[in-house]
Amino acid sequence: MNHKVLLSFIAILFSSCRTVFCEDEQNAFNRKDVDFVIKFTKDKLPSVFVEPERVAAVLRSPWRLRFVESLDPKKHYFLAADFEEFKEWNNDADADDIQFEFAEKVHQRLKQRIVEATALATHWLGEPHDFTLDESVERKYAGFASTNDELAERWRKKIKLQLVMEKIAGFDPAMTREKLSARYQGACARVTDMSIEALFSRFLNTLLVQVDPNARYFGPDVLSDFRGGLARGYSIGLVTEMIEGEVCIRDVGGDARQLVDRVRLQKVIGKVLLAVRANGAEVVFTGESDFQSWRTVSGLRPDHKQFGNATAVTLELQDPRTGSRCDVEWPRYRIRW
Repeated sequence: MNHKVLLSFIAILFSSCRTVFCEDEQNAFNRKDVDFVIKFTKDKLPSVFVEPERVAAVLRSPWRLRFVESLDPKKHYFLAADFEEFKEWNNDADADDIQFEFAEKVHQRLKQRIVEATALATHWLGEPHDFTLDESVERKYAGFASTNDELAERWRKKIKLQLVMEKIAGFDPAMTREKLSARYQGACARVTDMSIEALFSRFLNTLLVQVDPNARYFGPDVLSDFRGGLARGYSIGLVTEMIEGEVCIRDVGGDARQLVDRVRLQKVIGKVLLAVRANGAEVVFTGESDFQSWRTVSGLRPDHKQFGNATAVTLELQDPRTGSRCDVEWPRYRIRW
């Protein structure tokens, strides 16, 4: 057994959720750790969870392409030519292996595309828009853009829609442009600076959920959240789920139901959560390019140091049907066990 990286499969009591914990006690997660986790997963997954035939079938399926689509669910970054190239890489990959190299090459392309997309967002945020034109915007495109011009047009409409919705909601246009610019710059930085551990977690979880919808892999960064003790954790009580690349609030649980009134409950349930702000700064951006949002929001443990001692946060919400925007003040509280 590798003494530096310890893995164990754990079936959580009273739940069908299956997890893989990987803890690095001394050094940063690196490529050797990736190889070890892959070997451990291939050796143990068939015997612990499902029939070997099921694992073999998933490995031979185009699950790597699902990983690609999960990185760009709204088709705002990759081009159609990129996806065709990814298909070739997938076809060339060993069908019986996980091959993290595929994810690394895709990530390199994503870093290039998100820098280009951020430049497009910055450009359209600085341009005047004619809000009298009757235009439509796709919430989710069926395919990737064929050309750079087509992708630029998607970003023009995306930015214009965001600006008009903020304007209708009564937010200051100058502040809106500044906020959106900072948001896209931050999203770009998170992708370009993403660690090998974060990329690997995303890649391996794409495979695991194909084997079992309740299977998850958690690396050292997640385990570090638990070292201080769950009793000292915080929550905002939101029960969320990913729907077509958006974080949607399905319900409100925990103490939050006792801390907010009925009006606020009605304002948040069923809405798309765009961002969470605290102490005057954006702490969690739940857009399609934020690789950590599934953990910080859906995990219901917003313990990030940027929250500080804040006892309240601001939820930036959008109605999925009308696109209308609103901000809601929301409690942040210590979890009671």
